Amino acid sequence: MVPVDFARLDPRETTLRRAVDWLPSVRRPLFVIEGLARGNVDDLHDLERANRNPLIHVMGVPGATHFTDLAPANELIAAKILADTGAVCNIAITADEIVARMR
Repeated sequence: MVPVDFARLDPRETTLRRAVDWLPSVRRPLFVIEGLARGNVDDLHDLERANRNPLIHVMGVPGATHFTDLAPANELIAAKILADTGAVCNIAITADEIVARMR
């Protein structure tokens, strides 16, 4: 598959793909997790600085890359979803919890 250069597409496509433009529209808890060792760290920090939505939790995972934090984070999130039996979402996740699962 050939990567698509979105810079050459219609500007509306760029707007639709820019997560930072949609932060105010998030209405349910959202966790944005990125490895700090390699990946989209600059984008993560830009998103973190722009975020004013308390439902969005932005975290960098020390020692993880864009891919090595996926499985541990997914397992942690799934376990917390299953344990959260209240009427309102009450899930909290920390980078330390993800790092602990990476070992």
